[in-house]
Amino acid sequence: MNTMNKDTDRIGQAGRWYAELQSSEIDDATWSAFRAWEEDPENAAAFREVEAALSSLDAASPAFQRQGIADAPDAQAAAAKPAGKPLRQFAGITAAAIAASALLVAGIGYLSVERDTYETALGEQRTIELSDGSTLTLNTNSAVEIAYSGSRRFVRLARGEALFEVAKDEERPFQVVAAGSLTTATGTVFDIHARDGEVAVTLLSGGVMVQDRPGSGPLGALFAQDGQRWSLSLTPGQQAVVGADIRPVVNQVDAEAFAKWRAGIVQFTDAPLSEVVRELNRYSEIKLAVDDPALGAERLSGSFPTGNHEVFLSTLALFMPITTERERDLIRIQSAHTANP
Repeated sequence: MNTMNKDTDRIGQAGRWYAELQSSEIDDATWSAFRAWEEDPENAAAFREVEAALSSLDAASPAFQRQGIADAPDAQAAAAKPAGKPLRQFAGITAAAIAASALLVAGIGYLSVERDTYETALGEQRTIELSDGSTLTLNTNSAVEIAYSGSRRFVRLARGEALFEVAKDEERPFQVVAAGSLTTATGTVFDIHARDGEVAVTLLSGGVMVQDRPGSGPLGALFAQDGQRWSLSLTPGQQAVVGADIRPVVNQVDAEAFAKWRAGIVQFTDAPLSEVVRELNRYSEIKLAVDDPALGAERLSGSFPTGNHEVFLSTLALFMPITTERERDLIRIQSAHTANP
């Protein structure tokens, strides 16, 4: 199959997925299948293009704003059924998604875009200049996939952490997918860190919108149900923590201190020792371990170099009575009061 045929097929699939995901009866199997399909960044970019096309249709049609494309054959047929407004809405969305896909297929050149993958090894950091003037900095053991089109700048954070300095372009939103979240910006600086089933989005300057996905496009509100749709607007110094099994939480952070990881420094303020150890372990093949929950709960503040456990442990010993025990690539931190004699 040649490239154009592949792109045409991708757009068709995206339109069908968009329509199917608006159903109030979507099951876990369908959701899982969509997630697997969207793991391909080109599929994800096609899905966002369908959303963008639907936004254009929405703006152009007052009838579509109310309940979908009212004069579409599917919508007219649905209106005769007893299921009522939700079914008419769903039929309208189906017709709209098909129409948007057709529009995109007619202008399939949108997929002649920049596609790249970048990654870092454990302990490595890397700064990449993108074609639009934006810059991304990958932290340790991280990977991103880029898919730029004529109307979208799309990035998938496959793992780890990245800081984005986005060149302003109001005609082409900059979107980052990480796990179950979609972050959208036009010109701003923000950080996204995916770990342990959660995603932390930290805004350093400008503004971003953080949403769940899919159904986060212009028609998502029509099908919103409690606990299934959310959207957050962040201001500088705010961090949103989101995940599949938790409600979004917004915290205030020190933006300047947070960004120090780019200089090889991690800074903590009244953080439990267990959290500090978990963060430092991201940067080294040699791991730290705290087996005692009481010791792990001890609070700690300070700035520490990444990838240098010796400096951290010697500093820690100045503030806490600890001993350490080395076992190959593992260093156990123990309380001096409970360590074996």
